[in-house]
Amino acid sequence: PCQRAEAAAAAAAGDRSMKNELIDRILPLEYAMFQQVPNRNGRAACQDNWATFRIMRSSQFSAWTPEMCRLYLICLQAAWSQGRNLVQEKYGWMMADTFPEEFAALQSALPPVEPERQRLASEILDIQLPMTACLQQKYPLATRRGRPPYPDPAHPRTASVATYLRGELYTYSLQLLQAYLAFLQLLQARQRSLPREILEYTVRQYGFADLDAFEHHLRQVRPT
Repeated sequence: PCQRAEAAAAAAAGDRSMKNELIDRILPLEYAMFQQVPNRNGRAACQDNWATFRIMRSSQFSAWTPEMCRLYLICLQAAWSQGRNLVQEKYGWMMADTFPEEFAALQSALPPVEPERQRLASEILDIQLPMTACLQQKYPLATRRGRPPYPDPAHPRTASVATYLRGELYTYSLQLLQAYLAFLQLLQARQRSLPREILEYTVRQYGFADLDAFEHHLRQVRPT
């Protein structure tokens, strides 16, 4: 038993090391693409904030498997070599919900999304959005600045998690979407939440032990 435990610990450490190396290669490519995204109101302040970008994006990828990170790096490298900007494409797809009139004019410039990609993205959303809603209910203060899980007809210009995530999923390869869906299904079977794990990584980078500690801190600062 001790040997098995040691082997499992060594394998986990190897996975973490591999994933960290992949993330270190992903982030500069994504940030370079982010720099080139045009904004209808001029350059956005977040485009000059590498520190926050690094925390937000590395938290997402830290919650993924090493294989998912590897597949996403391949997506980024292939797009870069073809002169495509996956971050810009993501925001383009988001406009289908937030700015449908403008989206109609630019849709032809976006790579087509085949039915299988749409199906996989929809299955992922069907699992991940309820996880997000549950997270926001359990940690209202920690998530209060986040996007709402679903589009709100009263605020059509506000991008929901559904809008943002679908836009990003449409830039992924079929192989990555398949791996993403399988990972979500595994987490669901184990009663784990991907949105929660991403937020856990985020708050740790801001110096908190875990999400419960962060929520407790916010209650002291701003009691509910």
